[in-house]
Amino acid sequence: MRHYPRRFVKIAAVLTLAFPTVLVTQAATMAANAVPAPGCPVPLPVSQVTEGMNGWGLTVSKGTTPQRFTVKVQGVLADWIAPGIDLIIVDASSPALDAAGAIWSGMSGSPVYAKNGRLIGAVSYAFSGTSKLAGLTPAQAMLDIWNRPAQARTLALKTRVQLPKELQQKIVSRDLVSAQVAAQGMEMLPLVHGVSGVSQTRIDQLNARAEQSGSDVRLIKMAATSGTPAPAGDAVPGGNFGALLSYGTVTEGAVGTTTAVCEGRALAFGHPYYDQGEDMRFAAVSGNVIAVVPDPNFGPYKMASPGGVLGTVTQDRHAGISADLGAGPPTIPVTARSSAAGATRTDTTYVVTPRYLPELAATHVWAGLDRARDRSGAGTATASWTIRGTAGGEPWQVTLGDRYVDSWDATYMAADGVYASLDILLNNKYTPVEFTDVQVTDEVNDVYRPYTVSQILIRSGDEWVVYDPANPLNITPGEDLVFKVRATGYQAPPTDVEMRVRVPEEAAGGYGEIHLVGGRDWWFDPNERAGSFSELLARMEQAPRNDVLYGTMSYYHLGGMNTTFEASVDGVIGGDISIQFTVD
Repeated sequence: MRHYPRRFVKIAAVLTLAFPTVLVTQAATMAANAVPAPGCPVPLPVSQVTEGMNGWGLTVSKGTTPQRFTVKVQGVLADWIAPGIDLIIVDASSPALDAAGAIWSGMSGSPVYAKNGRLIGAVSYAFSGTSKLAGLTPAQAMLDIWNRPAQARTLALKTRVQLPKELQQKIVSRDLVSAQVAAQGMEMLPLVHGVSGVSQTRIDQLNARAEQSGSDVRLIKMAATSGTPAPAGDAVPGGNFGALLSYGTVTEGAVGTTTAVCEGRALAFGHPYYDQGEDMRFAAVSGNVIAVVPDPNFGPYKMASPGGVLGTVTQDRHAGISADLGAGPPTIPVTARSSAAGATRTDTTYVVTPRYLPELAATHVWAGLDRARDRSGAGTATASWTIRGTAGGEPWQVTLGDRYVDSWDATYMAADGVYASLDILLNNKYTPVEFTDVQVTDEVNDVYRPYTVSQILIRSGDEWVVYDPANPLNITPGEDLVFKVRATGYQAPPTDVEMRVRVPEEAAGGYGEIHLVGGRDWWFDPNERAGSFSELLARMEQAPRNDVLYGTMSYYHLGGMNTTFEASVDGVIGGDISIQFTVD
């Protein structure tokens, strides 16, 4: 259901970043270091960056205050990130880095300065959490983002860079990394992707699904944020910088590091975020670091909670992301009124990124039902939802609903129904759409009772008897044909569903077949026979429900004329069966 960029690691909701955090231990040396001006940074040309040069950087390892770390340049690789974008290799040091043992996820964007205060670049690459060697994106490449036009889809960027043999030998001889690690090359620092509002069980399910699909995404739990504005001045070089896909009940995004702030704009990360292209949209937020967490499998990462809204991310480029500070982007409210076990709650998530509305709305349904039910597992869920938006400037609305039963997780099935309808609308082939809001009402209980069609009962005198397929049913034109469908349930007595259909006068002397199918097994494509967006909406509203039994009466002698009919069932029903008939 959820699809993430290959290089993302999740932390508390859905995203992952890398941040370098270090303290300088020699007070005299630190006093000699120039402090960057509070205004726009002055870049140090890569041509002036030489092996052995000393510098310092800023990042946050706890709280919100940037701390210093020292660096020593080990080499410069021309065009190593992308054509025209070099990669600067530095060895970083500080008490926080020593404690973590490596550059950590969440240091992405940490600014690094020369002794004169000019900006060298930002931390963006590392050796998979195994050393304190970092790759820097040059400052000028990041500042050039501000000179680019509106966002356009960026070319694919390599996430791993191989070091030349000479540089490998140097860093190995200096005991900065092992020969095996040096040969593997450096990786783009993953963004720590977090999500709030859902249980660790749900996060584990998402991680398992990502692994099965070949993704190296790792999600971790993150605190929610309300989307209120951040205090003025919260965006500072080396401070926390988050990019959110949503906030509210389900807050999802990554918290990295601010590289530069200049004239109402900010640069961060030093590498791409989602790289969605022209339709990207994120909220820029502040953050608070709880701790740098050791992880033997993925390397250390910064556990952070997002803060107030700083502005709107407007560029997602090879060299980093840019945000206009101030107002946040428009959002799509997703509100769910969820009931379970006598408890009812109403929650709202504000979706920032339309492309991920289906996934985020489904996660929101999970959050509401799980919190109301306080458990997951087998059961039955019902859900109805109204989606509103505009297409070509004209408003539209569609209301849908269904019932679900599942032996593993009834809540999951309800969320999947909401996801599927939003995905169809978002990716429709008729017209671009904008979403206004999504309203959901859902309920889940512990009753697991799926039904399956098993027999047909027909009246014989005063009794109902089982239909014998070897003997076609004889029916009378112009009258109602009444019969029953017997459905068997899991660990439950059978239930009989009465069906009624009018036999047309013109069917006299003919023959045909009645085919019955439970809605759970009815294949339906809303795009079939839909030639426009309005027709697609109508088709979606006509979609079969899981708790309805559908019948089609076909008259073969009348050129395949069909009569359709249906009956509601107190439960989810599947399976199919047929009746052969002749007409008097």
